[in-house]
Amino acid sequence: MRLTIIQFGRDVSVELPPTEVTAANVASLTSQIRNIVKGGGTTNMAGCINEAANQIASAVPASARQIIDLSTDGVPDNAAATTTASRNAQAAGIDVLNALGVGAGVDVAYLETIVFPQPAGGNDGFVVVTADFTAYAQEIARKIRIETQTNAGAVQAIPTLGEWAMLLLGTSLMLVGGIFLRRRISY
Repeated sequence: MRLTIIQFGRDVSVELPPTEVTAANVASLTSQIRNIVKGGGTTNMAGCINEAANQIASAVPASARQIIDLSTDGVPDNAAATTTASRNAQAAGIDVLNALGVGAGVDVAYLETIVFPQPAGGNDGFVVVTADFTAYAQEIARKIRIETQTNAGAVQAIPTLGEWAMLLLGTSLMLVGGIFLRRRISY
């Protein structure tokens, strides 16, 4: 599985370029992710989706499935531009855009219009909102578990769930976009 992390607020920045996650590098990736400094400003979802599509398109080798997971705790600063970015990503060949929201400031109805495939729901093109960052990390781990299963139900050769937990639960991680809150969760 390849992971890209893009942080968006006022600016959009690639915090982790497309990187294959393996058991051998999960600890160093965890450290790198935990050291990301949170930006500030508005919620430039359109810029994030555009950059995510660009990062996916430029990754070599190309992925069999191309998924953008947009994580947010707010509403887009430009809804029309975000809708256009979503449509453009789908037209460019991105297979799935999911949205993961944290807290009460998320506009679920709007997010349901930009995820794909449509209609929103199921394992692809879903919107999930969690009450807090602990629940968010658990939802990301569940989502990855679903997406890394083969058609026969076997899990692909990727880091174990314990390794994913180390990577994901120690930080609020945006998988291709989103919010970042520096915090540690003890287990």
